[in-house]
Amino acid sequence: MKTTLYTVPASLLLLGISHDVLANADSWEEIAGDFDHYSNTNPYQRNTVKMTYQRQATSTTQYAVSGASHRIHHKNARYSGQEVNGKIRHQISPQVTLEGQLGAVKLNKPQGRSETIPTHKVRAEWQARHNVSLALQHQGDALFREEIAVDSGNKVIRTQATSAEVFARPTKRTNVSGRLQHKRYSDGNHSRDAYVSGFYGVTPAQDPRLWAGVEAWHLDHDRTEAAYWSPKNYRYAGVKVYGDTPISKNVSLTGSLSKGRSKEAGSNGSISAFSATVGAKFKVNSNADIRLEARHGDSYRSGDRWEGNGVMLSFNHRF
Repeated sequence: MKTTLYTVPASLLLLGISHDVLANADSWEEIAGDFDHYSNTNPYQRNTVKMTYQRQATSTTQYAVSGASHRIHHKNARYSGQEVNGKIRHQISPQVTLEGQLGAVKLNKPQGRSETIPTHKVRAEWQARHNVSLALQHQGDALFREEIAVDSGNKVIRTQATSAEVFARPTKRTNVSGRLQHKRYSDGNHSRDAYVSGFYGVTPAQDPRLWAGVEAWHLDHDRTEAAYWSPKNYRYAGVKVYGDTPISKNVSLTGSLSKGRSKEAGSNGSISAFSATVGAKFKVNSNADIRLEARHGDSYRSGDRWEGNGVMLSFNHRF
C-alpha cells in the first residue's frame, strides 16, 4: 500500500515547530536552529539540520535567511542536499500582509550526480474581519522532503502549487477552516485537493486550549502511475483533538490526535488511519527556549500496514 503518513494536509498537522516572536516589538533579532528526523516504511529516511536568522527591521517588515543540510536514504539510494532560502514579510496595511521567499536546493544524487533546483513562495494574507482571514499562495518546490521521486530522465520531480485558504472563528469556542489547491508536477501530472475542518473549544470556556472536531480531505490526480504517491479520488474523513497546556512558568505541552478512514479509486476496502503529535517547550530564559516534538502515523488495510515517525529538536534565541 503506497501511502503517506500525513492523512490530512501537512500544514494543519503541527508537523513543524514555529518560533515565537516578540509581541508588539518594533525591532528584534532571532537565531533559530532545528534538527528534524523523519522515516517511513516505504522505505524513506531523512535527517535535516537547519539554521535561520530573522529580524524585525521595522514595525511592518521582517526578513529572514536560512540554510539547511539534508541527508536522505530512499530504498537503496542515498542523497544529500544543501538548501538556502531568503524571506521577506511586509504588512502593507493593518489588514493585508505580503510574503515572498526565494531559494535553491542542491541535491547530490547517487553516482555523484547533482541537481540544483530553484524554490520560491509568494503569499498574500487578508484579515477580512477580526475573526475571518483569507490567504492566497503560490509555491515552487521539489519532491524530496517526505518522499523522493525522479522522472524518466532521472531529474528530481518539481512541483508548482497554488492554493486559497480561509480561516474563521465565529465565536470564542468555534473555528472552521478550508483550503483548495492545484498542484502541477514537472512530469506533466496535475492534482487537486480540498480540505475542510470544524472544531469546538472544549475547555476553558473563555480561552480554549483543548479543541475537538472533524475534518475531511479530498485529493485527486490526473495520473496514478507516477513515481510518487498519486491517488485517484482519495477521500479522508476523521476526528481530531488538539491542544496545549502550561505545566509551569517555564514548561508547556502541545499535542494532537487524529483518527479516520480513507478510500481511493480502485482500492479494496477503506484504510484506517491514525496520527499523533506530542511536543514540549522549555523556556530557558526570557529570550531563549528549546522545543521537542515527536510525531507518529500509521495506516492499515487488509493486513497491509504503513508507518511513519518523526522527531524534531529546536531552539531559538532572541536579542
